[in-house]
Amino acid sequence: MEEKFKEIILEAGKILKKGYFDIKKVDFKAKKDLVTQFDVEVENYLKDKFSKEFSSEFNIIAEESDNSNIEFSNSIIIDPIDGTTNFVNQVPHTAISVGVYKNKEPFMAFVYNPILDEFLSGEIHEEMNESLRLKEQDLKLKNL
Repeated sequence: MEEKFKEIILEAGKILKKGYFDIKKVDFKAKKDLVTQFDVEVENYLKDKFSKEFSSEFNIIAEESDNSNIEFSNSIIIDPIDGTTNFVNQVPHTAISVGVYKNKEPFMAFVYNPILDEFLSGEIHEEMNESLRLKEQDLKLKNL
């Protein structure tokens, strides 16, 4: 399951990366809350792929969508472009963020920055006393 999430998110990262270097149409959801056509495109891609792959297990709650009729329980939470202001201004600290919950409890999390090519994932394991384990091999550490 985790590998399928990663595969889908990496593919969605291509949309984010293309948009990062492209002209953006910027709208405001709220006073300081930006949204671009790429937020919507990434979200729609993720919703479509996650629905096809995981609809029997999880519902989907996504930042740019109307979620008023969705019950939070076994849910995939999507922030298609976390850091939209950075994205709009071509600051490379922006990412796709996805959280997965089972019975309203955190189960897995994924953060992918396709601009810096950084992918982080974490999973809750009962045998680890429900502490979060980051998969360090997926994170390329850079010398600062």
